[in-house]
Amino acid sequence: MEISKAVNIAVGCVMTSSLDRNEKREVIESLRKFERQLEEANEDRAILAEVINTSNYADELNNEYERLKALCED
Repeated sequence: MEISKAVNIAVGCVMTSSLDRNEKREVIESLRKFERQLEEANEDRAILAEVINTSNYADELNNEYERLKALCED
């Protein structure tokens, strides 16, 4: 389930709860803040995965370069 969908469901539950207006507002603000943090964490994970993939590719290129260099020296 998507983060935003789960938070929207939780917000709906809060809205229909017996909490007073101020409590509802506070809980909903906390849920939205949590939603933003989770989305940012997902973006950070995606960036980190891309960095790792790029690093792995660079390692592969370097290994291939060293292999070809060794062949040429023989």
